[in-house]
Amino acid sequence: MKFIIALVATLVACSEAVRFNIQNLDGGPIWIGIQGNPGKENLANGGFKLAQGESRSLDAASDWAGRFWSRTWCYEDQDNHCYTGDCGNKVECNGAGGTPPVTLIEITLNGYGNIDYYDISLVDGYNSMASIEPVNGNGDGGEYSCKQAKCATNINGQCPSELQILSPDGSQVIACNSAC
Repeated sequence: MKFIIALVATLVACSEAVRFNIQNLDGGPIWIGIQGNPGKENLANGGFKLAQGESRSLDAASDWAGRFWSRTWCYEDQDNHCYTGDCGNKVECNGAGGTPPVTLIEITLNGYGNIDYYDISLVDGYNSMASIEPVNGNGDGGEYSCKQAKCATNINGQCPSELQILSPDGSQVIACNSAC
């Protein structure tokens, strides 16, 4: 199984809000985790399920900051446990972060200099491909301003054995811990 979470940020109502369109582009079902930074809302109570090919839109304040991640290998019949990115055996994370290894999409809207910042981070390890693409952006920060950021390669096959997380039956690598 491989997973991709795609996040598209769309400006809504003259920058008073931002709409995030979250899509499950590949593989089986994933559970999305969302954690607002301190003092920021945990959108959608911090998480929800997305079937393969499904998408969901969320609106956020124009100064929202936080992270999104995909939780994979999740089982409702095992007390909502996810083998990667788990946030305490629940669908809605409600402020809890994802247990590494997990690929993070990090966003700060209207940050320093009134600029939106976003990245894909593997500091907590890797569990899925991910991308983020702003829509209707007007950045002037150079060639990478308002461009898609993505981790488009499944790196589990290159994960050193000592960092691997295996599927429940031990047959495949489903995530890779960070070496940090």
